[in-house]
Amino acid sequence: MVVVQEIWISGILILFLSLVIPFLHYIRCLYYSRLEILPDKFSYITDITIVLPIKDEGIVIRNKLEELISMDYPLDKIKILIVDSGSKDNGVEIANKFLSTYQSKIEYEIVTINQPGKSVAINHALDLIRTDFFIMMDTEAILSKSTLKEIMNWFSIDEVGAVCGQFNPELNDLDLNYRKKFNIIRTGESVIFSTPIFEGSICAFRLKSLKGDKINPDINSDDTQLALLSIRNGFKSIMDKNISFSEPPTGRKNRRKRQLRRSQGLLRALALNWDLLFKSKIKMIFLHSLYFHIMMPWLILFAFINILGASLFSIINYGIIQIDEYVMSILVILFFCSSKFFRNFIFGISVLIEAQILLFFGVKLHIWETNRELRIKSNNFRNE
Repeated sequence: MVVVQEIWISGILILFLSLVIPFLHYIRCLYYSRLEILPDKFSYITDITIVLPIKDEGIVIRNKLEELISMDYPLDKIKILIVDSGSKDNGVEIANKFLSTYQSKIEYEIVTINQPGKSVAINHALDLIRTDFFIMMDTEAILSKSTLKEIMNWFSIDEVGAVCGQFNPELNDLDLNYRKKFNIIRTGESVIFSTPIFEGSICAFRLKSLKGDKINPDINSDDTQLALLSIRNGFKSIMDKNISFSEPPTGRKNRRKRQLRRSQGLLRALALNWDLLFKSKIKMIFLHSLYFHIMMPWLILFAFINILGASLFSIINYGIIQIDEYVMSILVILFFCSSKFFRNFIFGISVLIEAQILLFFGVKLHIWETNRELRIKSNNFRNE
């Protein structure tokens, strides 16, 4: 019984200690997020390239281009660069037909590559950009008319190399609570120095902050890879909570698949840049990102195995005649399982563990697969 008790106590201690680090980081970021410093509100209007990587985006491409044309930004300052990764639908034809009607007002280019992978498309685009700044965005993301002005305003500050917006989830989004806390952490990190994890649905970069470097084409999370490049080269990477975008809620069917791909990309991007732990300004923020995404999930899993294993062993062998710490453990876990936040937390932990297991067995999820259902929802979402 002494051994069982030691296992149970070790589980409690590991669980507590594993959660203290992210909790303290969250509290710190919550404080700093309220001190957010914004650039002076003057118009920083300059030539920009909008990079649209597409693959089978025929459902949403026209709506996206209409959104860009209607932005509160001079059309003669915009170049649209569409990089098509071997689409099999009519998305390229729709884009070309639409943009050709604005040929006298806006410059555009459409190129097609045969190699799959969004990061491959981004690397190809980097060779074609001739402006000092470029903005990447996803076709399903819905932006406000002021987005381009708001995001470019940051580049009036010379040390800013990368800026991204913030996802504004719907109330029925399954990841609403996670997203709220994610946004607080990234905003707080931006005030402290920089945030290493970006939102690819709308993000902008100062080309010289990349210093001619490319991202790893075998890893997705191209947004975070570019942000990390900018940080590595001495620039700041900012998430601005005032630049928001919306998307239709991800359904349960595609939720895990989408998060697995995203999580695996983040894991690989963070691991690839481990030496940022030795850069003074970013090291504590980066250490937390590494801990949260790589180490913490396993610590929590180990803690739960210890707690549940010891508790079940005790109950099976000694019954539930008295309400002791083992029975209470089971009751507390069952109670928390009724909480949506707890269930989503466990879901997120399981995704991070599965992503690492898949990597261990050589299963990589960086190849781009278009979510047709999400594109249909995006169209409907825009028209609501």
